[in-house]
Amino acid sequence: MIFTPLVLFGIIIVIHLFITYNSSQHGQASAERSEQSLDFITTLQLPYQLKNILKRTLHRTLPFWSSLYPTLHSCSNKSFAHFLVRKAAHMTQFFFLGLTWFSFLSFFSLEFYNIIIYSCCIVLFSSVIDEFYQHFIPNRSSSVIDVLVDFSGGFIAIIIASIIYFFTH
Repeated sequence: MIFTPLVLFGIIIVIHLFITYNSSQHGQASAERSEQSLDFITTLQLPYQLKNILKRTLHRTLPFWSSLYPTLHSCSNKSFAHFLVRKAAHMTQFFFLGLTWFSFLSFFSLEFYNIIIYSCCIVLFSSVIDEFYQHFIPNRSSSVIDVLVDFSGGFIAIIIASIIYFFTH
């Protein structure tokens, strides 16, 4: 098998280091990286229908995010898209973290539900530590909402991995 526990643990360490590196970026550097990502996304040649779906989704989700972040009420579409890119990046990092932790723990003689619980606890703990760490970085802040965004990325991965694991074991 290509993914042994040792390889998976190495991947977990790399993902944790990547998350820590991203959290270590001061506010301006983080904003510039988000801006570059947004510029790349907007230059993609997407089909017209997909662009319309993304535009409608952007407008429909603004009230939800504005309820969590009141400053979004007065922002432009580009600022809101920038905000979504940042949140998607958080979710993606923790998606891969949750996936690798679930895969790693599945190698051990644990009950199925324990693999899920331990994976979720580790991802939640990691997101809390990440946000706590960001609090001490210049021009960065920590947020309970960001912990939930991070955790939701990992939780989605754990649910997907659980379904695959359940039907293959």
